[in-house]
Amino acid sequence: VLTHRFQWTFPIVISPHDPETVYVGGERVFRSTNRGASWEAISDDLTTNDKAKQRSSGGPITKDNTSVEYYCTVFTIAESPVEAGVIWAGSDDGLIHVTSDNGQTWEDVTPPEMGDWPMISLIEASPHDADTAWAAVTRYKMDDFEPYIYRTRDRGKTWELIVDGIDDDAFVRAVREDPVVPGLLYAATETGVYYSRDAGESWHSLQLELPVVPVTDLVVKGDDLVISTQGRSFWILDDLAVLRQLDPDSLGDEIVLLTPEPAYRERWDAARVHFYLPEDIEEPTTLRFLNADGEVVRSFVVEIEGVEHKKEPGEGSFKAEAGMNLFRWNFREARPTTVPGAVGWPGTPAGPRVPPGTYTVELVSGEVTRSAGFEILPDPRYDTTAEEYAEQFALLKEIHDSIDAAHRAVNDIRKIRGQIKAAMERAEAAGLKDELKEQAEAIRGAIKEIEEAIIQTKSKSSQDPLNFPVMLNDKLSALAGVVDGDYPPTAQSREVFGMLKTKLDEQLERLKKVMDEDVAAFNDKMVELRVPAVVVDDHSEGGE
Repeated sequence: VLTHRFQWTFPIVISPHDPETVYVGGERVFRSTNRGASWEAISDDLTTNDKAKQRSSGGPITKDNTSVEYYCTVFTIAESPVEAGVIWAGSDDGLIHVTSDNGQTWEDVTPPEMGDWPMISLIEASPHDADTAWAAVTRYKMDDFEPYIYRTRDRGKTWELIVDGIDDDAFVRAVREDPVVPGLLYAATETGVYYSRDAGESWHSLQLELPVVPVTDLVVKGDDLVISTQGRSFWILDDLAVLRQLDPDSLGDEIVLLTPEPAYRERWDAARVHFYLPEDIEEPTTLRFLNADGEVVRSFVVEIEGVEHKKEPGEGSFKAEAGMNLFRWNFREARPTTVPGAVGWPGTPAGPRVPPGTYTVELVSGEVTRSAGFEILPDPRYDTTAEEYAEQFALLKEIHDSIDAAHRAVNDIRKIRGQIKAAMERAEAAGLKDELKEQAEAIRGAIKEIEEAIIQTKSKSSQDPLNFPVMLNDKLSALAGVVDGDYPPTAQSREVFGMLKTKLDEQLERLKKVMDEDVAAFNDKMVELRVPAVVVDDHSEGGE
């Protein structure tokens, strides 16, 4: 006969106050203050110690005594995160004990209404109040599949059964309290997950895409709810902002914007914005982001079925519908203007990422505006200062502005070329082609030289840039990729940009001269001949 009783899944708990301190449960609670190098018992037997439940396992021919089939053991341990030395222990034979003096004395606080032989599956010590705890209790081994969650707010002196809203056959293995919002609870049941916003007074299903499956445990890690199941792997509910900030029963006919959690300026992260749209919304709706100076750095049209909306140049867009919506902003401003059909290396870059700092998101629907502030935090893997981030962003903005100007110029050139062609066709139909031919050819030749200096016009497929030289726009795009990081720009990057900008400005100035002089003279001649003039309309809008 062994001195102590341990079962298959005896609890191993690290103290929330000291990572060197570990608790385990046998028939009593054991503690190590040196990460398991040595142990001491800090309680007497905290079970019923019913000898009739401690007979040899197996039989009648062979026994199955592997020393883990014991009953009458401590099944769950929890130390209060609020007050060191307040430790709870629950046994697999239905007892709950608590100590307030680090194990010197223990008190039996078992709720008498639990009856005989329940299993205390898990005790959750509240992360907000040392006197509050929850106990998930099961009786399925007694052919009782009903849920049992008990709550105490006076350190075990009294208990309340709190299961309103949980299905009758969904017995509960674990309950956890949200570490951020007091009274927000999550329950792991035989059929799925439930949540409560009122400390257990009422429960609601949190099934979502989770299959009907026994959930064995759950834990809140940061902004996520992580669960384990029997037979269906691990699942994560990403981002608890909605549950933490919003009471679903309070939603009505008005738009609602939740406060985004702080987001790291990391390439794969994003600012996560949750918002609610009511049924039958009729007003055009926009989601926009502003910097600390109140300047709009990015704006998106919210595309809602049945609602007319107009996209301004540089605006992005995304689809949404009535109910809760989630939008992820990648910290980037609008990308530069694109050239339709162009093949480049590396191509038009995404917009520049804004630097870390304080930002505001606004949800605007008609005359109603909801706003919330949030933080973009620097990537903790870098020691880049705020001043260095500002330098990096300023240079990246200049590079993107140059790419934008280059692509707008190419688009203008192609519009001019198309309109000259159309004008010459009209002139030919009127018998006036010869009088405009010399001017038209001169303009075509001039804009062709400018275009080919800015963009590689021969590239038609993704491999063509290997055969033909990259031009100014692609060189600027490649430089943007070098500067777009989490470190200050190098002297070489500044020098290269200076050279490229000088060359681009030369071409833009040449184009301006062609427009102001040659195209203007061509138009004057067409007016004289009563042929419609060449006009460059509004620039194409920036990309999303």
